Amino acid sequence: MALLATTETMPADGENQHSKPEFKDPIGETAPLVQRLSAHRDLVYMAIMALESEKFELQARRDFLRQQLEAVDRGFAVHIEDIEATLRMYEAGLHSLGPTDK
Repeated sequence: MALLATTETMPADGENQHSKPEFKDPIGETAPLVQRLSAHRDLVYMAIMALESEKFELQARRDFLRQQLEAVDRGFAVHIEDIEATLRMYEAGLHSLGPTDK
């Protein structure tokens, strides 16, 4: 609770009057502070939500790119196996002919 001292001038007759403390309304003082705090909390909450949304979007993109990479890798593996099978077939055919004399 905030106290505010009031100063009164001393009367000329020599009577000593002490200043009386005034009590301020604590609700009136804290309301703007609470509103600002609430506004800042909401801004922080919105920033957190935006960052989490961006994180999930990036994770989804990463997973999609990983799937595409795996598909490309499987495609290359199939082509390499096909090339190796063709080479084996050609090598077997050349070896089956035997030595050629010219």
